[in-house]
Amino acid sequence: MPLDSLGVLVPTQLVVFAPIVALLVVPAAQAAMVTLNPGTATSVVEARAGNDRTFITVPEAPTAVPGSGTLMSSEGTGTREASSDVEYSLTDSGFTTSFEFVLPDRRSASTALFQDTYFSVSEDQSYRFSGTFDSAHSEPGRTTLDIVLYDITTGTTLFRNQQRSLSTQNASFVVGGQDADWVNVLGGRLSGFVLAGHEYQLTQIAFVNNPPLASTSATASGAFSIAFSAVPEPTTALLLGFGLAFLGLRKEADRMPAVHR
Repeated sequence: MPLDSLGVLVPTQLVVFAPIVALLVVPAAQAAMVTLNPGTATSVVEARAGNDRTFITVPEAPTAVPGSGTLMSSEGTGTREASSDVEYSLTDSGFTTSFEFVLPDRRSASTALFQDTYFSVSEDQSYRFSGTFDSAHSEPGRTTLDIVLYDITTGTTLFRNQQRSLSTQNASFVVGGQDADWVNVLGGRLSGFVLAGHEYQLTQIAFVNNPPLASTSATASGAFSIAFSAVPEPTTALLLGFGLAFLGLRKEADRMPAVHR
């Protein structure tokens, strides 16, 4: 066992765990404040039943972080009604949008969500996308997912995922996948970084419609999320590296045979 400054033996385990203790006392990176840029956010929720069409355009929706809301649009009545129900929630930890679509047994019925959100962060953050979109048609119909994260400041697309099916009866998409029967576009990174001082545009589109000769109804539902988390402070990352390296060396030393003199 090693000696301390007073010549007292110190258990080896305490020396091994010293770097870990140092890690615990380093302040963790703080979550950034997410700010929506005023005058730019827009949500459009559409419902179409045959030749009749209703759509709701909501400027400034969402309006601020934290915030949440519900958007609804419908057309027709009873079993011949098309409807779109959308809920969104925004916090400093991320954005989530969920939706449910109902299509009646009418030709060319459609439902859709088009949402643009413009935002910035006060500190560098990592991001990660997730989500699913499922539709159930009794006949093949059109199902579209389109998500884009765009850095306005640099003119760079950080992430783009577009999936469009034309002839799949029950489509099932995962954000970041390529599961459509017609168009599959995947570019950028599913997870990456957004930087303080930059302006970003997040576009989310979900669209479902019946084919021209549809004779039965269809439903669809899904949820899209982008999660933010703090980037570790350099000091924390450095200490973590030292701690892991020290533990590795210690284990290697323990495996070596003892030398007796």
